[in-house]
Amino acid sequence: MRHALHRRGGLIAGLVAVALVTLFALPAVSSAATKTDKAQNKRIVKQAKSIKKLGSGLKLVTTNLGKIDTRLKTIENAAPAIVSGLNALKDGLTKLQTLGTSTEYIVAQVKVGGTALPGCFLTTPDVPDNANQVMTHIDCVNPPAAPSANPVTVVAACRSSESDGTDSAHPCAQAGIVAMSAETDPAAGGTPAFTGFLASVPNGTLGGAPLYDIPLKSPPFSTTDTSFPLALISSDNTVDLTTGTNSVGSVVSSVDATHLSIIHLTLRAFDDSPDATDPSA
Repeated sequence: MRHALHRRGGLIAGLVAVALVTLFALPAVSSAATKTDKAQNKRIVKQAKSIKKLGSGLKLVTTNLGKIDTRLKTIENAAPAIVSGLNALKDGLTKLQTLGTSTEYIVAQVKVGGTALPGCFLTTPDVPDNANQVMTHIDCVNPPAAPSANPVTVVAACRSSESDGTDSAHPCAQAGIVAMSAETDPAAGGTPAFTGFLASVPNGTLGGAPLYDIPLKSPPFSTTDTSFPLALISSDNTVDLTTGTNSVGSVVSSVDATHLSIIHLTLRAFDDSPDATDPSA
């Protein structure tokens, strides 16, 4: 009986020991699970905050994309006006370039007895296309030489890079002599001897203006003629302004071994282009 009780007591003691072990072990397991949950919760909260920030960023991007789309639509709507403006600017720059490179001027050579008087060569400023004239004056000396009295004549050419000057219906420009005279200077002083006066007569085809067409244009410069720019060149298409039908009067240059002749010339140039804004007219 005692042995049975002893065995039963041992069994009860064993069960109590197992229960105690289980009792003390349970809080440890529960504590470990709580730490894991807390760590996971922290990570979940952190990820939630990150996702919330990402959402805010995406919302901002969406808003900005909407603004960009609005701006692009504005630019797209304005594109035709921009293209039109750029084309107008291009046209304006083209005209400006044409204007800057379109030169037209008159040259005139004074001749004595049909021979060019060296150095007696006149060049006008650029002739405008707005119906304004230009005038240029020159004084020349025919030096002492063997006695002679020769007629003074003037031939003119229109050097141009413009588009007209192709024929008589589209002349390059017009020119006329305002006044030309000559005098012989006495070697020992005294009063010079006047030897003539000449001017262009009114031209009925130009409304009475004392100007005459220079039908064909000439190249504005030469890289081969050594006479350029102080005399006529081989490519100049000249017109005589002293034929007697387009001028009135006469001038003679008289010289001898001790007397020189002074020639005075004032020339007028004009372009009757109808369009003042067309630099290539």
